[in-house]
Amino acid sequence: MRPDRWKKVKQIFQAAMDHAPSERAVFVSDACAGDEELRHEVESLMSSDGRAGAFLDSPAYEAAAAIIVDNKSGLKKGQTIGPFEILSFISRGGMGEVYLARDPRLSRNVALKILPAAFTKDVDRLRRFEQEARAASALNHPNIITIYEILKADSTHVIATEFVEGETLRQRLSRSTFTLSESLQIAIQVADALAAAHKVGIIHRDIKPENIMLRPDGYVKVLDFGLAKLAEDSPDVSMEEALTKQVRTGSGVVMGTAGYMSPEQARGKAVDARTDMFSLGAVIYEMVTHRKPFDGETPSDVMAAILKSQPQPLSEFFSDAPPELSRIVMKALQKDPEQRYQVVKDLLIDLRSLKQDLEFQEKMGSRAPAPPLQTATASVIPTSSTGEVRSALSTITDSLTIEIKRHRIATASSVVLLLVVLSAGAYGLYRYFRHAPVYFQTTKVTRLTNSGKVIDATLTPDGRYVVYTLSDARKQSIWIRQVSTANDKVIVPPADVGVFGITVSHDNNDLYYVIKQQLDKGTLYRVPVFGGTPMKITEWLDGPVTLSPDGKRMAFVRGSFPAEGESALIVANLDGSGEQVLAKRKRPLAFAPIFFTGPTWSPDGELIAAAVADVTGPSHVIAFRVSNGKETDLTPAGQPFIARTLWLPDMSGLLMIGGNSAADSQVWLAPYPGTCARSPTTWNNIVTSGCQKKPTSL
Repeated sequence: MRPDRWKKVKQIFQAAMDHAPSERAVFVSDACAGDEELRHEVESLMSSDGRAGAFLDSPAYEAAAAIIVDNKSGLKKGQTIGPFEILSFISRGGMGEVYLARDPRLSRNVALKILPAAFTKDVDRLRRFEQEARAASALNHPNIITIYEILKADSTHVIATEFVEGETLRQRLSRSTFTLSESLQIAIQVADALAAAHKVGIIHRDIKPENIMLRPDGYVKVLDFGLAKLAEDSPDVSMEEALTKQVRTGSGVVMGTAGYMSPEQARGKAVDARTDMFSLGAVIYEMVTHRKPFDGETPSDVMAAILKSQPQPLSEFFSDAPPELSRIVMKALQKDPEQRYQVVKDLLIDLRSLKQDLEFQEKMGSRAPAPPLQTATASVIPTSSTGEVRSALSTITDSLTIEIKRHRIATASSVVLLLVVLSAGAYGLYRYFRHAPVYFQTTKVTRLTNSGKVIDATLTPDGRYVVYTLSDARKQSIWIRQVSTANDKVIVPPADVGVFGITVSHDNNDLYYVIKQQLDKGTLYRVPVFGGTPMKITEWLDGPVTLSPDGKRMAFVRGSFPAEGESALIVANLDGSGEQVLAKRKRPLAFAPIFFTGPTWSPDGELIAAAVADVTGPSHVIAFRVSNGKETDLTPAGQPFIARTLWLPDMSGLLMIGGNSAADSQVWLAPYPGTCARSPTTWNNIVTSGCQKKPTSL
């Protein structure tokens, strides 16, 4: 190396060491101004210097380290390794060297990670890693980096992955701060990636800002799935202050990143998916406070804090931290895995709900007052605080209100949300039947609206919002309202159409609704629950859809399929494709009454229940098995009139709207598998004669 070149390397190195460890990577990158060879030399010097410390706490594509593969480092532009042509050096770290390369077979750029020999000597361990890496690549998740290929070229083990443009979360944190909304959006995408991985049994084990890539378009990519597994129990990597700081314990070698590893990981114990939730909780804490929840001068000090100390409350560093955010983060950071979130899906739901609440409050702050809903005192139902009640109310509400609308009862609009409370009372009866006594007669009922313009309503599955249809001046629109406030926001603007059925997705993100002009075919649309551009899904619907428990399919009734006088129960994908006729009815039978009724998908995903009307006799609730269409009558005695039905969350029964006619319908409970329908108004004097206790097996 020329003397002037060495002088420049030394100057940058010394200047970098004057920066905080978390800032050194960005400083070196800026100081080298695109000179990759210069950066390479500076990082090599820092990797051998004892003061580098936490600078080495970075991933393979960014940081420096002393251990690289068997003299295979220093690949030059134009050199080939396997089918790939090297374009430029990216970075070097304890997990290997990373290069930008070109794959001529598909004319795309890739990132090549060359693994250290220390991680590839054990053939069995390498094989297990390759299996896990391939499993991760098979996920094809938008927030997980794609692994294209794992190969061995000239005795060198290489991983070819998607090349992600952008910067790491660590780089962004070193130079700027996030809004709370931005932090939540990043956390949601990481949690979504982990949910997909955990579903197939893959645990990341090393979630931290360095392994989270932020693309310019807002997408988040989680890197290095499987590499922590590969590094686990590797005795040849022994950097005290490296990316994966090892601590030898009685049970073996601890692999992870000090500051983000879970207590069980720090102790060298076996870990499961809950260790990733602890690490993600630490990342969220750092994003909103710009401080690590557990810190110290050495990795040992940090791990001691993880094992013994509680993190400072978020409010100590972020005065505006919502209480719900503090609850979420502190639950994720519980030292006992049994007290943490048990599945990442629950954490994901809480993060999404919090983000929706904050967005709604922000939008309401900039909106003019005088919402169309005029409210009286809020009602409190003893059993409605649970998620089960909210879920049960979600579908029953819209059936009540649309049914009344169709028959134009004079008081329909003024008591729509009163009927929501009524259905909650009916669910209370279910609680009585299953658990402790809760009497419908003692439930307090309070009117929520007196505008006279609300014709349909449903609750979001999390119970936080009411979505309702407003009819005013011959036009109908869809609005959303936060339950705890009187603020309203329009989702679908007023139009000269009829809205027949509103359904909120299980993740609270999307709204499905059917519109008709006059009495023509109904068209199904999907729109973000807080408003956006509607997307047309399919046509010829006669009422609301019901969604499968996994959120991948929907079911609906088509009143004229394919010929006059026929109706059908249809199952389709969420985009409207893949339609399958599950069952048909010909006059005098029909999946009816149309407009204000609809099928209901069972919580186990195996059954769809729907009301079948008979113009010559009573109506029945029929359960159809999704796999083969096999039918079972759940109400052998029938009712003169049956509209909407809804499975209870534990499948112990169904709620249904029924009675002698549409005008005098009530909410009924039909226990499952028993079929004795019970009216809430006669709960204390149930007449069970004629009830079939054991229906025909499905």
